[in-house]
Amino acid sequence: INKNYLKLWGFKERDYEKTFKELGIRSGVVKHLDKYVSGFPNDGSLCFLGNPKLVARTMARTCKEIYDKGLFRNRVCLIDVPSYLIGISSLDFGDRSRQEAKINEDLINSDLVIFQELGFTKWNEAQRTRLYTLIYTRYSNRLPMFVTVNGTPETLEENIGSSNFFRIADACKFIQL
Repeated sequence: INKNYLKLWGFKERDYEKTFKELGIRSGVVKHLDKYVSGFPNDGSLCFLGNPKLVARTMARTCKEIYDKGLFRNRVCLIDVPSYLIGISSLDFGDRSRQEAKINEDLINSDLVIFQELGFTKWNEAQRTRLYTLIYTRYSNRLPMFVTVNGTPETLEENIGSSNFFRIADACKFIQL
């Protein structure tokens, strides 16, 4: 039975159904994404910048292209950064420990980790520290990640802090959409 793992991983069909051309992506960007897909997982990480809907759809389509080529060996992990950073502090110790253990396992064992809406808001120091742990796990192990950002690299750095931004900038090729 051919299961659609994209749906199991949390993708919605409307987010990946359109091709890059149908999304109106510039040909130079499409060429870069095609090259990235062909070389996955060896070509590092990507940071998608711009309009939130276009960013999400371009990122999802890139995942679909990788999926269709059979290049995922295990799974993909999507982390909605605002939900995670805002919600984790409201959990009791046991629930928080279980969620953090699950995310840590995903960070190490997923073929790709997607940090959605990373620059959503200016995170406080406790949230930045938690974010650092997420990013650093992928960064230090040289594992691919996708980052979606509604804004510019400058606003991203302001919102996530310099140490987090350094790791994103060092690991990712920035794609302005």
